[in-house]
Amino acid sequence: MKNIQHTMINQTQHHIRPISVSSLNLAAKDLLESNFSHIWIEGEISNLSQPGSGHAYFSLKDANSQINCAFFRQYQKSNTPLKNGQLIHAKAKLSIYAPRGSYQLLIYQVMDAGKGLLEKAFNELKEKLSKEGLFSPERKKPLPRHPKTIGVVTSKTSAALQDVLAVLERRYPIAAIEVYDCQVQGELAANSICKALTLAQKRQTADVLIVCRGGGSLEDLWPFNEEVVARKIAACSIPTISGVGHEIDTTISDLVADKRTPTPSAAAESCSPDMIELMQKFDTIARQLAIIFERHILKQQNKLEQLSQRLIHPAAKISNLTLQFDSLMARLKHCMANSIENKQRAVEQNYQNMAWRINTRMEQAPIILNRTWEKLQQALEKKIYHSEDCLGNLSARIDLLSPLSTLNRGYTITTDAQGRAITSISKLPSSQIVTITWSDGKKDFSAIES
Repeated sequence: MKNIQHTMINQTQHHIRPISVSSLNLAAKDLLESNFSHIWIEGEISNLSQPGSGHAYFSLKDANSQINCAFFRQYQKSNTPLKNGQLIHAKAKLSIYAPRGSYQLLIYQVMDAGKGLLEKAFNELKEKLSKEGLFSPERKKPLPRHPKTIGVVTSKTSAALQDVLAVLERRYPIAAIEVYDCQVQGELAANSICKALTLAQKRQTADVLIVCRGGGSLEDLWPFNEEVVARKIAACSIPTISGVGHEIDTTISDLVADKRTPTPSAAAESCSPDMIELMQKFDTIARQLAIIFERHILKQQNKLEQLSQRLIHPAAKISNLTLQFDSLMARLKHCMANSIENKQRAVEQNYQNMAWRINTRMEQAPIILNRTWEKLQQALEKKIYHSEDCLGNLSARIDLLSPLSTLNRGYTITTDAQGRAITSISKLPSSQIVTITWSDGKKDFSAIES
């Protein structure tokens, strides 16, 4: 700016070279874009043009002025329809088109001005994330009861950080504190908060994270309503506590965090047990343990005394054992004597019983032998009679089959010198002796070949 003013002032001097139109437009472009990089503007749409490319071009005007606007397709994420005469709130960047020296607004977001801009954006994002289940109690992680390290995501110069540190120092001074410095207000705050959360996740040294800042207007708290911040908190693997603003304030970060608290101080209290209460619990437990130990020791002492009273001197113990041994030996001898006597009586009784049985068997033996001999003779006679009968039948059958029976009826049997029967004239040997057998004898004849 100073360079431009210096050049313009010195244009009246003939010794200074004037700047070009292009240089002037570029200088004006740098000046406007650096000072009006992100603004919210209200105006009425006119001269709306929406070609097939998907981009939108229009003028934004009020009662006295108007400015050209370009709304490129990649930024048209809102469902708000555009029409001439519509009053809108727009998030934009002021830019100059250097070749023509005309300036315009590059639109990034459009909201209907009929409702509060931020309120509508809040409700739309809340509904969107709710449908995705980011507010569901089932996905919220439990907080550690006794965290060793507590991370705080906030500005290191903020009053909220001092409130958190004061509470932790008073309630839980043994915890280590890690501060992840970030911006908590302004256009760059959302990205700064996300970077701080990313760093905390990368280090993985904190057991719980407090995301906080002090109270302020809705615009001041808006970074905690940004979608990128909400998703970063929801995706954080470390349990998170949101303590943004005052008790009446509600942000998207409150809804996605694992635990919501009304203030930064309340956030610190929710993750830090009270040291005084812990010490009181420890004292109570210590007293209870002391009583338990004392009772246990007393019980063991009584048990020891009872055992000591039951102890017997070794000499007395040996004497008692000797007496018990003698008594047992006497009982053993008596038992053995009784057992031997009983065994002897049993042997004698068995001997007498056996002798009586032998005598009885000896007396009955001849009678039994005679009866057995008679039965054997009868069986033998029956067997011989049966065998003779069978032999007669077999002899009769053999006689029927015998060749001798055939001879009795006038037939003869002719055999060769080897005694083989000649059953056919073709088998009659020539010039050999043959034998002819009749029922009452046999005679040899010489076979003469005819």
